Amino acid sequence: MLAPKLNNIGIDPDLNERLERLAQEQNRPKEFILDEALGEYLTREEDLAADRRDIEESWEHYQR
Repeated sequence: MLAPKLNNIGIDPDLNERLERLAQEQNRPKEFILDEALGEYLTREEDLAADRRDIEESWEHYQR
């Protein structure tokens, strides 16, 4: 779980306000929402990186 002091990680004040509002609406801790969002972001970026590698490999194979 993320550290309880979220301001120490440099969250933009506007984003922090939105996060606070969403956490209250969902009755969940901000850390839960951040963990979920970060997990989804990392999965998406890892998938994109894998796609780029596949494309590069295909292009190299085609050029040979």
